[in-house]
Amino acid sequence: MKQTKWAGVLFAVLYSSLATAAWQGRMTENDAIDKAGMQRMLSQRILKSYCELGLGEDTGASHEQLQQAVNLFEANLLQLETLPVGEAVKAGLARVRTAWAPYRELALTTPSKDNAQKMLAIAHQLLPLTHEVVVQMEQDASSATGRLVNVAGRQRMLSQRMAMFYLLRLWGVGGPDEEAMADTAAKEYAAGLKELRAFGGNNKEMVALLNNLDRAYQLLLKARSDKAGNLSFLISTTSERMLDDADQLTALYGALDKK
Repeated sequence: MKQTKWAGVLFAVLYSSLATAAWQGRMTENDAIDKAGMQRMLSQRILKSYCELGLGEDTGASHEQLQQAVNLFEANLLQLETLPVGEAVKAGLARVRTAWAPYRELALTTPSKDNAQKMLAIAHQLLPLTHEVVVQMEQDASSATGRLVNVAGRQRMLSQRMAMFYLLRLWGVGGPDEEAMADTAAKEYAAGLKELRAFGGNNKEMVALLNNLDRAYQLLLKARSDKAGNLSFLISTTSERMLDDADQLTALYGALDKK
């Protein structure tokens, strides 16, 4: 699998840079929203990587990505719990912590369909819980671009969610409900792109990334129609590119308030 900034040492660098900013009291509201939004993505990425291991696909890279995603989710959660946030966000983070504990434990087991099914049930709880934290942080923030950071950050999650559902289907985990959720995720991704394109302050770099995301999305839609699993590698690599581009876009929106 193609290595992106979301694999290997750059994963640690990303966390370290944000953590340093927080320690020095320089984490902006957009930085905090971005970090909380990253938790949504990681909740889906963890199960996606677990499925890749269960299917026997690119074991080395998938194992590394899974371990890094688990470690980063825990590190992010610890840092978010130390930020000066309102009571609603604190309560939301406590609910995330409760759901995260069994999810983390299962993610580190030898992959099996039974455990994947258990993880899927928890993921159905963990995703809305992490999303609620982001939405509350956006509402509490004075940032004028918090909404853009939220939406762009959510595209990261949706790229992993669409790939996750495809791999679950190949593994024989889940059912009709998950098929419907996969379709919903695809529609939400398209809606997110539309909202971000409508922002009047998009610069050339933002527009280029949005175009990349649109092309990758169309490719992912075609690959999802494959029922035999012949395009699983394409699904995985495309979702990685989408994650990387969406992360760059999120950072650009987050930096708007710093100018």
